[in-house]
Amino acid sequence: MSTIRTAQPKNSPSTSGPTANGLPPAAASTPPSPQPQPHANRTEPTEKLRLFVAIPVPADVASDLQSVVADLHIAKHQRTTGFDTNDADINTASSRNRPATRAKPSHHTPSSPSQKSMRGRASGRSSRMVSHDRWHLTIAFLGKVAPPAIPAVTDAIRRAAQRSHPIELAIAGGGRFGRGRYSVVWAGIDGDVDALVELALDVRSELTASGLTPDSKQFRPHITLARPGDRITNQQASQDLLTLRRYHGPTWVANQLVLFDSNYGHQPKGEAPAYRPIDVVGL
Repeated sequence: MSTIRTAQPKNSPSTSGPTANGLPPAAASTPPSPQPQPHANRTEPTEKLRLFVAIPVPADVASDLQSVVADLHIAKHQRTTGFDTNDADINTASSRNRPATRAKPSHHTPSSPSQKSMRGRASGRSSRMVSHDRWHLTIAFLGKVAPPAIPAVTDAIRRAAQRSHPIELAIAGGGRFGRGRYSVVWAGIDGDVDALVELALDVRSELTASGLTPDSKQFRPHITLARPGDRITNQQASQDLLTLRRYHGPTWVANQLVLFDSNYGHQPKGEAPAYRPIDVVGL
C-alpha cells in the first residue's frame, strides 16, 4: 500500500480535522484545511478510490445561500420525503477524449434547457437536495484511481496551484441543466471567474500530463443544489429558478484545493456518500 504524500499549502491556515461527513469544517470566509486521512482501514490495498478535486464552500457563504434555498419548492418538497442519498457534485467521466474548453466568465455559465422536462409526479418522492454542509465547487473529476497513483495526483495539483493565486469568488445566479429525471438545479459562480477557469484547466492539464484521465467535459463552475428530476411541476421549477437568478451571495477568497475520495461503496444503505479529504493544496 502506498503512502500518501501531503502537499503543504502556501501560507497554510490553521488546520483542524474533517467533520463527521468528511468535509472540511469551514468557518468564516476561509475553510480550515481538513487533515488528510490514510488508507489503513481499507480492507483491500489495491482498491481504487473515486477522486475529485474541489474548492469547499465556507460555512458562512453556504449559510447565506441556504437561507434562500430553504424557501424553494425543491426544499419544501424535500422536507416531506427525506434527504438524497447520492449528493456528490461530481461529473461522470463519460467523455474523456474531448479537451476541456474555456467557459465564459459569467455566473450564468451552465446552460439551462427548456422547463418542459420538469413534470410533476406523485408525492412522496424526494427532490434529492444536497445538504448545504456538503456544497463544493468541483474543479476536476478523476473517477476511480488506484492508491499508488495518489502521489502523482497531488503533485499535479500542486504544480497547477503554484501558478495560481487566491481567487475571490461569490455564489450568484443559478439555473438548471439536464432533462427529465436527470435534471440538476445549480447555483452559479461570480467573481474572478477567469482565474477560476485558468486554474481548472491547468489542474486538468497537469493531471493529464501525469498519465491520469480527468473528466474532459467543459468546465462549468457551479454548486449543485438538488437533483429534482421531474419530481416538481413546471411552474414550481420556474419559480425556483427565478429566485436563484436574483441571488448574489457574499464574497470569499478561495485559497485551497482539496482532493476528495467520494466513498460510495462503504456507506450503509440509505446514507450519503462519505467525502474523505485525501490532501490539501494551498493556492
